[in-house]
Amino acid sequence: MIPDWFVPVVDWFNQFVTFYQAQTLSVQVLLIVLIVLGFVAAGFVVYGALWLAYQIIKISIIGSILLVYLIVISIASLFLLAIDARKIEGIWNKAGENTRCFMNKAYPSKNKATAPAMAPKVVAAAIAQTAPQRIIIHVNDTASSQAVTEATPKQEVATAREVPPEIEIPAGPAATSERKYFCTACGTPFSSKMNTVLGQRSTCFCEHCGQKFTGYGSNPVPA
Repeated sequence: MIPDWFVPVVDWFNQFVTFYQAQTLSVQVLLIVLIVLGFVAAGFVVYGALWLAYQIIKISIIGSILLVYLIVISIASLFLLAIDARKIEGIWNKAGENTRCFMNKAYPSKNKATAPAMAPKVVAAAIAQTAPQRIIIHVNDTASSQAVTEATPKQEVATAREVPPEIEIPAGPAATSERKYFCTACGTPFSSKMNTVLGQRSTCFCEHCGQKFTGYGSNPVPA
């Protein structure tokens, strides 16, 4: 059975075909161009409407999640106020860090870092090569003329007379130099704040993309 709306559409189409055939060639070409442009414009309008609806739904969901999270943190702060008020600042700092990580995941930046992204194995190898080493030399007072031969390449060999008992000699890069780490997800170098948070809490998040890292010893590993 033919729907009621189908008959008017067919009649309108037949009238348009009759009108189109009655025109000259230049007018027919112009009509075709206008029809194509009309379909393109309609496609952009539909795409824009769908994109706007998607953004509205996404913002509503994100806002609801953040609102519930802040309410939970506020309730937890009230309990901590009665137990230990000194922990309130720490819990809000953690909440701000989690919120920033969540927003980076929801709206990732389109500007990629210029530093190349490194795989976890490559990061571990780079850390192993640059990690400072220490050589502990136990000096015997009776063997003051014996030279110390177990020294790394490119390191001066010191005699036992020149070295005090149980002194640590750093080998390789200076122990005080700050190690350079890169995010395995976006390649962004670790900032000083990220290194500080990693050393204090054994975990940190990339300030650029939100990738989580945990510190086993002193080396960050992506979680």
